[in-house]
Amino acid sequence: MDASRLNHRPPPGERILRTLGLLLAVSSLACGSRKEESPPDAQLVFYSLPGCTYCAKITDVVHRLDREEKDRVGSRIENATTPENRKQVQEAYGFASHGLVILDGAGEVRAKLDGHLLTEPQIREALEGVLAESEGGS
Repeated sequence: MDASRLNHRPPPGERILRTLGLLLAVSSLACGSRKEESPPDAQLVFYSLPGCTYCAKITDVVHRLDREEKDRVGSRIENATTPENRKQVQEAYGFASHGLVILDGAGEVRAKLDGHLLTEPQIREALEGVLAESEGGS
């Protein structure tokens, strides 16, 4: 082989094009192999009062349940005092000021837990009921 060919480097523009082509090929393979995520079987939505220490405990419970059932349960914490959330909490869910709702995979309300003194056992029981309904309907 000719020694001059061993030391040959493509011009900078060509190197950039080769690198971009390689990156595009790799990224399209990565995106094409991704599974489409399905919605969780249940979604815990806790409408919390900012600064409330009891609400912070319930927030921890909600996050823990999300981690324990990560393939089946999603969660989100909402500020119950924003105008749109206050309206949702009071008019749609019938809560005085805050609470927890459990939605099914289609986003329909399956359980409403009102009150300031929610307990982990109450939340677990309601979640288990929603998940059981989901299994029965699958």
